[in-house]
Amino acid sequence: MQGCLLRLIQKNSLALRFDKEGRSKLIFCGEELQKLTGYTTEVLQRFPNQWFSIIHPDDQASVLAQRKHLLHNPNAETQQTYRIITKDNTIKIIRERACLDAEQAQVRQVTCIITDITQDVSKEVQQHVMESEARYRSLFEHSPVGMLIIDIDETKRAIATNPKWTELMKSDMDTIMNANMLEFSPEFQPDGQRSRDKLGKLLAEYRATRQATSFEWQFKDGEEELRDMQVKLYPITVDGKGQTIMFINDITQLKEVERALRKALEKAKESDNLKSAFMANFSHEIRTPLNSVIGFSEMLNLDMDDSERQSFIQLIKDNVDFLLISIEKIIEAAKIETKQLEFEYEEFKAIELCQMIFYANKTKATEKGIQLKFKPNSVDFHASIYTDQNKLTYIINHLIDNAIKFTSSGKVEFWYTTSDEHIEFIVKDTGKGISEENQAVIFKSFRQLEDPYTKEHAGLGLGLPIVKGYIEALNGTIRLKSQLGEGTTFYVMLPRDYRAPL
Repeated sequence: MQGCLLRLIQKNSLALRFDKEGRSKLIFCGEELQKLTGYTTEVLQRFPNQWFSIIHPDDQASVLAQRKHLLHNPNAETQQTYRIITKDNTIKIIRERACLDAEQAQVRQVTCIITDITQDVSKEVQQHVMESEARYRSLFEHSPVGMLIIDIDETKRAIATNPKWTELMKSDMDTIMNANMLEFSPEFQPDGQRSRDKLGKLLAEYRATRQATSFEWQFKDGEEELRDMQVKLYPITVDGKGQTIMFINDITQLKEVERALRKALEKAKESDNLKSAFMANFSHEIRTPLNSVIGFSEMLNLDMDDSERQSFIQLIKDNVDFLLISIEKIIEAAKIETKQLEFEYEEFKAIELCQMIFYANKTKATEKGIQLKFKPNSVDFHASIYTDQNKLTYIINHLIDNAIKFTSSGKVEFWYTTSDEHIEFIVKDTGKGISEENQAVIFKSFRQLEDPYTKEHAGLGLGLPIVKGYIEALNGTIRLKSQLGEGTTFYVMLPRDYRAPL
């Protein structure tokens, strides 16, 4: 008889071992309890909090309080009723009797006798409880926002979390349940504050007031991606103990739109400033040759010899040419911006193009006392390229013209190298060079640099932006290396055979 009773007790018992820190370890789970919960002893032992993991979140605080009471009162015996969530997600109501039955080397063992009393509870009460639990779990588990119940005062860790939060964090339930908020946060928040310091202040204020609060927070998910969230904290009471429920709504896309709008606004303001500067510069650049044309045209009516008349006519022509070039640049810049460029593709020898450009610029360099060199490589001598010849001519011509213009002494040299798929044109000068700060803006429209590019040489600031626009339209790239006082080198890389999509 006594043996049968002992076996009956064992089938319905738990054995928990506690260390001196109060951490518990499941030693034994009777076979009837395994059937009741749907979990084997081995599975329960793998859970983060073992048996405690299947206790209903609303009952965990009271069960924990009874455990602490038992551990501090070795001769006591506790009895309590609480709910567990089984493997098939049903709720069972159990009655537990527990006592401390061993204590050796500061290791204490507690034996619990578990009785399933679900069927003993009034059907009306049970139905009410089940419906309430079903609504609670449905709301919790199917919420479109992340939800956590947090022990914000003691462990500062989650007591329960819903699937939406694990989805947002791209993590698993166990990891989230055993981590606090900082473990899913980057070191710094977008406003520059250290996450640890900022969260400490927010939670200190919340604990002091116990009033609902809301704030934005940037989290780092399981794949190390940053996500912006709207966090709301609400104080709740669970079995007489204060807890906190946290709602988290993903606002990453909203913040990205906000940042994009802010960037667009800044760009619009910058564009307005650039256009204002351009209009001021444009009016100045246009007014000067117009005044010359008008002034010299009126002087043609004066009595003068043929040589003076011809010099005035040439000056008028030069100023008109400058006006036409300026207007053409504005039109071309507008075409680049609106993607309305037209191209004429053909195959030609790179050496022939470069020789033509060399002779076109040689006189200009010689008159300035600068040596212009074209250094063809015998390996690349017969290289051909299929692209828009006129636009490529403009690109190289403009770079050489700039190099001559901004080099007061020394030399300007250019050459090209080839590979199977690309050709690279290099233009190098020994001029004044471009500062690192100005290198970042030199290809932007209507920019005038505070160096030789403005004071000594007037212009609209459209030459290099047009060059860059042509190169990109031809599926190429441009880069430069420069150092003040040592000159500048431009590199233009283009495909050897490019046919723009229709």
